[in-house]
Amino acid sequence: MKSLVYLAMLLSISCTTTSGSNSKNPVNDYKIVSHAEQFVSFWDAAKGMEKADRLKLFESSPFNTDHQEFYDDIAFGSKMDPNWKQNKIESLEEIFDQYEKKQQKILTQHQFLKEKADVWVKAAFRRYKFDRPIEIVITPVLTSGGTLRVRDKVILAIGSNVLADFKDADFIIPHELTHAYHNSVSNFPGGDDLALLNSDEAKLYWGLWTEGMATYGVYEVTKIENMKFIMGHKEYSSINFHKEPRIDAKLADLFLKVMDDRYINLDDSNVRRQTKNWFGVKSNVMGNETPSAPGYYLGFRVIQTLITSGKFTFDDLLRLNRQEVRPHIIDALKTFKAASDAQEKTKNSSSAL
Repeated sequence: MKSLVYLAMLLSISCTTTSGSNSKNPVNDYKIVSHAEQFVSFWDAAKGMEKADRLKLFESSPFNTDHQEFYDDIAFGSKMDPNWKQNKIESLEEIFDQYEKKQQKILTQHQFLKEKADVWVKAAFRRYKFDRPIEIVITPVLTSGGTLRVRDKVILAIGSNVLADFKDADFIIPHELTHAYHNSVSNFPGGDDLALLNSDEAKLYWGLWTEGMATYGVYEVTKIENMKFIMGHKEYSSINFHKEPRIDAKLADLFLKVMDDRYINLDDSNVRRQTKNWFGVKSNVMGNETPSAPGYYLGFRVIQTLITSGKFTFDDLLRLNRQEVRPHIIDALKTFKAASDAQEKTKNSSSAL
């Protein structure tokens, strides 16, 4: 899941970076890179251009050429997709359209994330130990978040435009850092294993587990017991941190029916639609009955339930492999139905008195 910054007054040519490296200890080195200033300069020059000329200017812009692998492998999907070039063109036009409509919102969010990044990176580093430097790239040219291992570092990408409508989006930083750490200590597929994610082997429960780990990781890093903060959606203001038996049971029942369906398939629109229904930032599988992004929320509940059972620590769960997690997910989901039934029984007993 993924953050936003607007620096309309700063039109510098180079990326803005903040370093937190320790030359005596290469573990947990980091750098924060902002592409907002460069993108504003690009947009000022590109606004009146034809699409083809605008694309050429984008290709030659420093923020793109300096992070070519990042943009090609995260921002525009997998190069394995035979339609990748066309997807890239369409994605860019969508991003340009969003930026034109929400420029001030995007830049404001971008600045907010840039200012918050240092705080949450340091908090995450007290909890996680990375074996290679982390480069956090905050950019308007991304509709999500992601991680990519590039030689001797990890690029952690945060798209400010996708979070333009979020009031507070700093949850995305510990969320994505947890993804990066999870990728480094387990054999779950990550942003650098797109071939596996797009294979027949990939299942929807993978998404529930990896996004659940990252969402619970927001709490693990910050220790903030507030679902609105953890999820980033204002609809979660009324959701209890510990449990919501009725909502949890309904989502669990739905997910148990589809958990072994394909997770990602670049060529199948039905698979993409179902994945988006569960893991789209603003999607929902139950209409107004539950808040947005239900896969993230349900995954959080699964991880929370396994930890509060006393059988696992968060570190134990980080290291489980794809085959090991499936029965634990099922066990957790089934407890939600039992909790809902118990709540309903208590309610009925109270009514009868």
